[in-house]
Amino acid sequence: MAALLLENFISDKRLLKGIELGTGSGIISILLAQRLKEAEIVAVEIQQSLAKRARRNVNMNGLDGKVELSIGSEVG
Repeated sequence: MAALLLENFISDKRLLKGIELGTGSGIISILLAQRLKEAEIVAVEIQQSLAKRARRNVNMNGLDGKVELSIGSEVG
């Protein structure tokens, strides 16, 4: 529910790149990628189990090429 409320605050549709730290399940990155069609989204998670869940969720939503998932210190 909170993620849907946060999505409504996205007003700058010109955003070209966004990063979500502590992505958890990836829902915020998924919502951003769906709403901001031109943006590249980077989702960062340090816990392997949550990163695996986020990767699965991104895949299930067909956003593999749109949301880049980085695990812990792999960023960059």
